[in-house]
Parts: sequence; C-alpha cells; structure tokens
Amino acid sequence: PVSMTIPDVVGVRLVGRLREGTTTTDLVLSLTRRLREHGVVQKFVEFFGPGLPALSLADRATLGNMSPEFGSTCAIFPIGSS
Repeated sequence: PVSMTIPDVVGVRLVGRLREGTTTTDLVLSLTRRLREHGVVQKFVEFFGPGLPALSLADRATLGNMSPEFGSTCAIFPIGSS
C-alpha cells in the first residue's frame, strides 16, 4: 500500500465579468493578494462559479500560471466550464 496525503482545496467563486477597462492582470493581482492573505500554501485552488464563461482561455491560463505567486500547489478550472 502507498499512503498519500490529499491536499486541501480552496474554492474561488467567480461571479460576473470584468468591468470595461479592467484587465486580467488587475484580476490576477487582486486575487493573488487575497489568496496570500487567506493562506493557500500547499493547497489546490479551484476556480468555479457563474463567472467562468466570461473568462477566455488566455484569462484562465493567466490565473493558473500565477499559482506559484499564490503559494498554492496548483490552480485548476473544472472541465467543460466554458
């Protein structure tokens, strides 16, 4: 047998869409600050909610690639959430 620790998952519910003039970078930096404050080190961050369809693939990639800055193990999106 192999023992394996299952990491905690922190959910980020996305609602609405970005206001005009707001960039994905603005969203990422704001979320990074909040997730650091929450403490997501060695946890999975999963994005979900009715705001997902408003994010392009590039926006999702930008959020996912910031996982090291959050301190999380990974950042994931549900399959088929477009």
